[in-house]
Amino acid sequence: MAKKSPFVGAYHHDEVDSAEDLAILPDRKFCFALSDGTEDHLTAGRWKPTEHGIVLEEVKMPSNGIFAGVVPHWQSQEESSGPVSVNFLFDGQSLGGQGTFVFGFSEDETLPKEMRPVFTATANELSGQYALPPVTDSVKSFFIAYREHPEGPRTRSRMYRVLQFHLPEVKPPAELNDPTARLVSMDIAIGFDSESVQPPLHFNSEIKDGVLFVDGAKFGDRQELPDEMKADSPECTKLIEQAEKKVSTEPELMEDGSLQLKPVRSFDQELHLEAAKPYFTAPSDDKTAK
Repeated sequence: MAKKSPFVGAYHHDEVDSAEDLAILPDRKFCFALSDGTEDHLTAGRWKPTEHGIVLEEVKMPSNGIFAGVVPHWQSQEESSGPVSVNFLFDGQSLGGQGTFVFGFSEDETLPKEMRPVFTATANELSGQYALPPVTDSVKSFFIAYREHPEGPRTRSRMYRVLQFHLPEVKPPAELNDPTARLVSMDIAIGFDSESVQPPLHFNSEIKDGVLFVDGAKFGDRQELPDEMKADSPECTKLIEQAEKKVSTEPELMEDGSLQLKPVRSFDQELHLEAAKPYFTAPSDDKTAK
C-alpha cells in the first residue's frame, strides 16, 4: 500500500476580505476555493512531488477569451415577413479600451476584405452593448481578430490571431408550440473574458511543523479531510476532466436558452488597418455604429 503523502489534507486561510480553502487529495488532485464575499471561485488541478515539497498546477481549459452568445427571435409566419436580420452586439466594458479587437463578417468561409477595429484604442470607460446596424444580407461567418503582440515591432504588431465563427442553425424551441414559427432575427453578443486567459495557477508548497506554506507564505494548518469535503471533491475534480476534453466546435446550449458559439477555426493573419475606421470611436448615448 502506497504511503500517504503528508500534504494530503484540508487547509484554510483568511484574508481581510476573502477566505481560501484548499483540499489536497490522495489521488494527486487538488481543489482550491476562493470566496471574496460576492462570489465563489473554484479551481482544480494536479499536484506532484518536488525535492522540497509539492507543486500545485491548475488544469485549465484552453481559451482565447472571446465569447459569442446567440439569442434567436421567432414570430408566427402571419406576423413576419422579409429577410432574417443579424444583430451584432459588442460588450463595451470588456472590449472597450483594448484597441486590438477587429471584426468583420462574410457570406462564406473567406476573411472579409473589410476588417475594422471594434473600438478606437482611446475609448475607455465604456458600458452596455454597442450595436452594428442590423445585417439582412446573407451571413455565414464572422471573424474576431486580436493582436497577440501589440507592443512588438511594427511588422509583428500587424500579425493578428483570427477566430472564425459560423452562424448556427437554429430550430424553434418546443415550448413555443407554434408550427408556423419563423426566425426573424438573431442577436449575437460578443465580449471578452479576461479572466479565462490568465495563466494557470502554479504554487510551490511545503510543510513545516504541520503548517502549509505556499510560495513561501504561510497558508494554514493541516487538517484531516472532512467527510463533507471528500463527498464534494468529485464535483470539483470534474473541472479537470472538462478542461482536458477535446474542444468541440458545436454551439453549447446555456441555461438561459442562448447558444454559446465556439470558433470553427483559428489562424494567424497579417492585417493592414492603418486606414480602417473603428466601428465605435467614443462613449455615447447612441450606441449604434454608423
